[in-house]
This record gives sequence, C-alpha cells and structure tokens, in this order.
Amino acid sequence: MPNEAANQEQDFLINLLRATYQNQEVYPILQHNLSKLNDDLALMLRKWVSDRFAKEPAIAINLARVIIKLSTIIQEFEQGNLASNLGIAIACYETVLPIVTHEAFPTG
Repeated sequence: MPNEAANQEQDFLINLLRATYQNQEVYPILQHNLSKLNDDLALMLRKWVSDRFAKEPAIAINLARVIIKLSTIIQEFEQGNLASNLGIAIACYETVLPIVTHEAFPTG
C-alpha cells in the first residue's frame, strides 16, 4: 500500500505541473486534493524535480518556469493548511535554485 500511495501522490504532482504548464485552472485541483497538500508532497517534489533535472537537463529551464508558477499559485492558495502550502511553495523555489541563473532568466 505505501507504494500505491506514493504513486498517487506522484500522479497528483505531475497533474499539478501539467495543469500549470497548460495554463489550466489549478485551484480546483488543489481544492479536491487538500489532504495531499502536506510535507510529503514537498519532499516528493524535491526528489522528483531533482531526478528530472539530472535525467533530462534539456528541459530544466522550462520545467523551472512551470515550478515557479506553481509555487506562486500554491502560496496564494487560501484553503488547506497555510504552513503546508507555504512549505510546498518554498520547496518549489528551492528546487529551481540551481537552474535559475542570470543567464537562464535575464531581467532585461
């Protein structure tokens, strides 16, 4: 059963990222999955993103953009546990730190 729960959480994370990438409305997804907005999601996000960056470096910049956007959405989400939401948002930002450079994201 632990593997099944982990797979469901990973599927949830991938669905969130996909919806964010496709500019879909993410809040309904979050509302229907409040129980999954927790420290486990933050940990899974860190591992999943780290694995993707290592295995598929060519997609790192685009994935980082999606993760930054998702982080903003989650930190502004007013339902669920505020501390967990902020923890997930922080995890999002921390995972993209190696990718977000001045060269990759110029300010001009």
